Amino acid sequence: MLVAAGYFGWRYVELRRQNAELQRNKDRLSTLFDEQSEKLRESQRILDRLSKDPEFVEMIIRRRLGYAKPGEVIYNFEEPAPGDPLLVPAPVENIPAPPPPQQPQR
Repeated sequence: MLVAAGYFGWRYVELRRQNAELQRNKDRLSTLFDEQSEKLRESQRILDRLSKDPEFVEMIIRRRLGYAKPGEVIYNFEEPAPGDPLLVPAPVENIPAPPPPQQPQR
């Protein structure tokens, strides 16, 4: 009788642990599903605009493929590399202190 109670107690604890793990997996998958559903909706909105909005198509072609209309010039600016010496501010100790104020002479 005591052995059966111990077994069922152990089994209950084990089932509770499994249930908690399954609930965590369900929550994780539900979040992932919501994220993927939003990505799908955004892709569908883009596809819809691509099929119905010629100005949007032109904008995408110009931005992503770098196309220009005749007579236009495209300027591409690159992001500066991290640590570029022109972007790193000078240390404060290398900046000279301002001269002390002059006393008016009598």
